[in-house]
Amino acid sequence: MKEAGKGGKVINIGSVDGTGIALGISNYAVAKMGLIQLTRAAALELAPFEINVNIVSPGAISTGMAMMEVGSPEYEQYMELVKKEIPLGRMGRGEEVANVVLFLASTEGDYITGTEILIDGGLLLRPY
Repeated sequence: MKEAGKGGKVINIGSVDGTGIALGISNYAVAKMGLIQLTRAAALELAPFEINVNIVSPGAISTGMAMMEVGSPEYEQYMELVKKEIPLGRMGRGEEVANVVLFLASTEGDYITGTEILIDGGLLLRPY
């Protein structure tokens, strides 16, 4: 992108676990926080070349790759937990993440760089 001289967009996909924290995921959380910091550093370094660098960090997103069968007792138990933990009371949809990525990739996102956008239904707002 730098050599082409036409600017560009870099959109990293992180995780809410890079900003928040939960038990048993220290390696994952550190890796995702590292990606957030890489995004910020790259945004600063690439700004003179009109290259925007941002990160989208999803929370619980229903992707069809669930480890539990939809409708199973385990799934229903998990959904009850989700409803208690996520202020919006549901899992996100893949298209909700895709829409934010499309916005950042479009000209409408031209003045946004070095930013993390959380797509988590308010998960990180929950009181501890």
